[in-house]
Amino acid sequence: MERGQPIQVDFSNSTYFESVSILPRYQNEYAGGYNQNFIQYTDPRDGQTYPGLNYAADESWGPRMDGQMYRPWWSWFDHDFTGDGQSDYGRMIPLDPQPNNVRNFFDTGIRLSNNLAVTGGSENISYRLGLNNLNHSGVIPNSRIDRNSVNFNGALSHSDRFTSSIAFNYMNTRGEGRPAQGYSPSVGSPVQSFNQWFQRQLSMDELRQYRTSDGTPTSWKIRSNTDLRPLYWDSPFFSIFENVANDDRDRVFGNYTMSYKVRDNIQLIGKVHLDAFNFTVEDRIATGGL
Repeated sequence: MERGQPIQVDFSNSTYFESVSILPRYQNEYAGGYNQNFIQYTDPRDGQTYPGLNYAADESWGPRMDGQMYRPWWSWFDHDFTGDGQSDYGRMIPLDPQPNNVRNFFDTGIRLSNNLAVTGGSENISYRLGLNNLNHSGVIPNSRIDRNSVNFNGALSHSDRFTSSIAFNYMNTRGEGRPAQGYSPSVGSPVQSFNQWFQRQLSMDELRQYRTSDGTPTSWKIRSNTDLRPLYWDSPFFSIFENVANDDRDRVFGNYTMSYKVRDNIQLIGKVHLDAFNFTVEDRIATGGL
């Protein structure tokens, strides 16, 4: 190593924060439903009649939102949604728009990357070893990617005419909670739902509580006030925390090269390449939902 380059160690770190910037312009005048009339529901507990929306509707052509008192979907569940220690069954609230309900669904994404490199060599040898680590939590809640990789590059001059080199890479990528793509009602695609099948008076605060205290799944789209099973859509948070997709990929790739200079203008090169991977995907659809 006396006539070679000294060992050099380099480390770098980068941290990025991500947030959803541009969303469609949603109307905030009409609530869920197919017409502007409230539906009168009879409470099976007290026998009284209460105004409510069409809970089975997944569009917002319903009553104009002017602060009228009504029974929201979650007022038919025996559960404390508001955090006051009391069941919210029977609660009436003003019918008001939730202009930021879709934006409130998303998290702040964080991407953290660490890179370590060691380089060195001697008169006829050079090498570089790199270690990389990436942790990325996405803007979709409960979604993340973790990637770890090792790479090595080395070159050796056997003589003035004969050289060889090697490149080796190993990478492991793990994805947790990758969001569903396109129309996927059984697994649940919240973003697709927000832009096609949703209601503008819905608040994320109640939707986040996708199970009651006894474990019963909740959904904004119930079949009726006496049949609380989900219809067509689970709570978006049930979809992302219960219907979880995980994947794990190991990849090895690289090459080995030998070069022999026969003459100044003639060179023989031989290469061996490798690229292999193992990919495992796990999809889970939870019980109690659709």
